[in-house]
Amino acid sequence: MENSRISLVKMNEASKHRFHDVRFTYNVMKFITGHALTTEEAMDRYLKHLEEAYIGNYFVEEKGSLKTIGIAKIGEGDGGQIEIGYCLFEEYWGKGFASEVAQMLIEIVKEKIRPDAIFGTVDSRNGASVRILEKVGMEKEKEWKEGNKTICRYLMTIAK
Repeated sequence: MENSRISLVKMNEASKHRFHDVRFTYNVMKFITGHALTTEEAMDRYLKHLEEAYIGNYFVEEKGSLKTIGIAKIGEGDGGQIEIGYCLFEEYWGKGFASEVAQMLIEIVKEKIRPDAIFGTVDSRNGASVRILEKVGMEKEKEWKEGNKTICRYLMTIAK
């Protein structure tokens, strides 16, 4: 899937080499894992669901340069729900890419998977991601504590 600025490229077994060119720094991962990831940790975390058509992880590529600017995911939830997620590398923050990624993921899920609902979870301290989920039409459904942080679940019900 692509738009005028970015493409989502599904990860596969041949994707391993692409992880050597990207950096999962602390700032990128602080609200996801709480620490930076080594290349090996990133591969362990993201090279999953490789054989499934749409469920799994994607590289976010900047069109033109073909540079990897982030990671996105479509994951299975309970009860006919699908999860979306994304993270962008720091130099691409504040440029509208994350909103575009979230919208593209929603379009893929609605068109190809057709679930009852789409959700995203976010650390409440990550105000930028909270705003993105709200911007693409999700509403806060619930929140809970995990250690010293509050996790919020945002939901979009799909009309059938």
